Amino acid sequence: MKPSNTRKRIHVACVWAAITCLMMSCASLAWAHTLPIERSLMMTIHQDRLEVLMIYTEPPGIRTERILAMYDLDRNGRLTGKELAIASPDIAERAFNGVKIEVNGVVPTANQPELSCKREQDKGLSCALYVDLPLPSGSPETVEVRLIKKSGILPLPMQASASEGFVLEAQALETTPVAPNAVVTLHPGQFWRAKVVSESHLAKPAPLK
Repeated sequence: MKPSNTRKRIHVACVWAAITCLMMSCASLAWAHTLPIERSLMMTIHQDRLEVLMIYTEPPGIRTERILAMYDLDRNGRLTGKELAIASPDIAERAFNGVKIEVNGVVPTANQPELSCKREQDKGLSCALYVDLPLPSGSPETVEVRLIKKSGILPLPMQASASEGFVLEAQALETTPVAPNAVVTLHPGQFWRAKVVSESHLAKPAPLK
């Protein structure tokens, strides 16, 4: 069963809360330096689908102003309602530029992301893009994210988590093993691969006597 819209909104809201705390703690650095474009990809692995949340942040400057000039139709400095619907394909293309996701060697069919954007205090723009990817037949065993090498492409910090009876058993950045709970940073041409195992397949520890 697919998650309800309410659950999706709660999911995105929780992530926004965490991001807001992080931004507040880094406020002094943000004002002292020009911030780069940033992307952060988080995934939750389920039996029948992969939940993907991409956080895409444009720093204050000409690119942010250009996005608002194109899509902020009422000129109130925000993107809401119909404006988000119009802006969604363009922002999604920017956010997922060069990102290729595979589950068991197959690329899931992606729907148009659910989009939420907010203007930051420093006049930058942050957007959360939520995608629910139905998985091909069979339980997920491997998940791979590849960052296709393109000119001007962005680094991609990424965190993966598992739920509904699955655990992230091992992960690697290309051929280098990485701790299962580590956050990796992908660069153009690199890929991240994780092995997923069902909790029902894990050995149960003997009870204490």
